[in-house]
Parts: sequence; structure tokens; C-alpha cells
Amino acid sequence: MNGQLGKLAATLRKDPKKLFLMVVVFAALLLWGQLLLKKIPRSAIAVPDASVSDSSGIPEPGLGLFGVRSTVFVEAPTGIARDLFALDEAYYEKVETPEPKLVPKPTPEIPDEPKPEDDVAIALQNLELHGTIGGDAPRAVINGQIVGMGEEIEGFELRKVMNRHVILRKNGVHVRLEM
Repeated sequence: MNGQLGKLAATLRKDPKKLFLMVVVFAALLLWGQLLLKKIPRSAIAVPDASVSDSSGIPEPGLGLFGVRSTVFVEAPTGIARDLFALDEAYYEKVETPEPKLVPKPTPEIPDEPKPEDDVAIALQNLELHGTIGGDAPRAVINGQIVGMGEEIEGFELRKVMNRHVILRKNGVHVRLEM
């Protein structure tokens, strides 16, 4: 036994963290033991229409380490004079908020003349991309005609040829035509 205590003491001298932890655990055990020895009630039971009584120190079989349980009986109140959750308006100042003013939204102007995008969208419906040809001089087959870069077909200029789609331009508007 002395050999084991000596090893423990040597280990604790080498590691101050372990020593501190052991001291804290020992102090906690002492405080817990002191609470067990005192006759402190461990439960409270509210019983209506009962007077306050203490049955401390009466041993009951199968209870705790020392066979003692203290119970406090408390009389439950029958009625409460005020609502605990009601707000008292005296503690809050009233803030007057003005009614919001309704500002009408400006109506958007409807143009009488069609936009260039509308003309391009209508003209694009007449075009059909049949295929694309890549390489040094990419080309596209549009409406059965082979069109090279920079060439025009029905007012559209071929700007870029990609795999399965082309980019066309008409009146400064770029559009994408897909297969």
C-alpha cells in the first residue's frame, strides 16, 4: 500500500495539473459527504389544504446511503390576487405613430412604336439552324444555306459559330439561334 501511495505522490509532484485535479475532486467529495450527513430535505411536495410539516429524521427502508429522507410538505395557494402575466401599461410610455401616407406609384409609359428587339424576335422565327461546321473557317447551315462568318442571311449577320448554336446580330441586337 505504501508503495502505491509513494508512486502516486511522485506522479503528482511531477504533474501539477493532476495534483490540482485530485485536490478539486477530493474537495468535492468532502462537500458531498457533508451534505449527506446533514438532514437537508431533498424533495418538496405541494399538497392542497395541508399545513406545513417536517418529517425529518424518520428512517424509511431502502432510502439513500444512511436510510434517511427529509420531506417538506407545503400548502399550495388556492387563489392568486392578480394576473402574473398581465402587462401593466403604467410602465410603458405610449408612442403616437402618424398614419402612413400613400404615395401613388408612377405608371410606366407604354410606347406606341415597337422596339428593335421585338422586330428581331419576329424575324428570328423565320430562321432555322440545321447544322454547324467548326474549324479554321466555321460555318453554319441556316434555312438550307451555308453561311460563313460575317455573312448575312435575311438581315441577320453571323457573328459566332458554336457547337449546336450560333450568335446572330440584327439592328445592333445579338440573338442566339439553337438547333
